[in-house]
Amino acid sequence: MKRIWTAVALLLIISILGGIGIAVVHRQTDTLTDTIGQAQDAALNGEIQKAIEISQELSRQWKKSDVLLSIMIRHDQMDHIVFSIESMIPHLQQDQIDDFLDDCTSCTIALTEIWNSEVPSLENIL
Repeated sequence: MKRIWTAVALLLIISILGGIGIAVVHRQTDTLTDTIGQAQDAALNGEIQKAIEISQELSRQWKKSDVLLSIMIRHDQMDHIVFSIESMIPHLQQDQIDDFLDDCTSCTIALTEIWNSEVPSLENIL
């Protein structure tokens, strides 16, 4: 009987940890996506300095998120995001708004893919 209770307890612990992991990924990707959207809006409105400040904040947020996400996410997905985030500020400083917006879109798509790959669905399990 002790084995059954031990198995149930382990299953419960694994389920809770999995749920926490999913919640962390969702919170981090959602926060980063919102910040990218703010930077895009500022750039589209011609507020380049504000877009640079938001992009710097995005870079700080990413460095904090990277620690948590690197535990759960494939590194090739994360490398793409790092490259996009690092190139955002130079594009803004050189008035290359289209390239900046491309980086924002690319980063948003990558973050969405990360979230979609972590959602416990039949497609992701199989």
